[in-house]
Amino acid sequence: MIRQIRHLLGAVAAVTVGMCIVSGPVLAQEATPVQVALNPVSLEAVANALDTGDLETLRQASQDRALLDQLAASSPDTLIEFQLALAGAYADAGLKQDAIEAYQQALVSILRFRGQGDLSMAEPMEAIARLAESPSEKARWFSTAFDIRERVWGATNPNLDPYRDQANAARRVVGQAAYERPEGTRAGRSTSIW
Repeated sequence: MIRQIRHLLGAVAAVTVGMCIVSGPVLAQEATPVQVALNPVSLEAVANALDTGDLETLRQASQDRALLDQLAASSPDTLIEFQLALAGAYADAGLKQDAIEAYQQALVSILRFRGQGDLSMAEPMEAIARLAESPSEKARWFSTAFDIRERVWGATNPNLDPYRDQANAARRVVGQAAYERPEGTRAGRSTSIW
């Protein structure tokens, strides 16, 4: 995955450099925080930081409005992948709150560029649920992720079973009713002939 992100960031860097050559200094006039303005982060630096797990460079990149705006304008999918990779790096480093915030920012980007209820929202929601301290937050995030998968895949899809079980386990802890397995799905297999 990191190799794919690195490739995408390289492609975006080429497009961004081309845009700067064509448009001149207009792109460089974006207002950024003082720290970021003094130390702007290049796409190549972000790719290297993803490879090496350099959290400081990743954190700096996540605060560089000009860089994020360039990614949003030229490659929203790369922006989303960057945000998800950043969240994963924070989670791996044990920085739960930073990871949750980065996953939530990725969800905002997914909502903005792909639309509400897009299937790609499910995994970040489940990651937030696993990081959440509160049982009610866990139940809410797992349930919302399950609802998206169920809507996209269909209620009788046998692939939903592990996600239903995950959501139900979290829901039981907080006293919420369990999701029922619908008719037509049994033992992990669909009984429908269609």
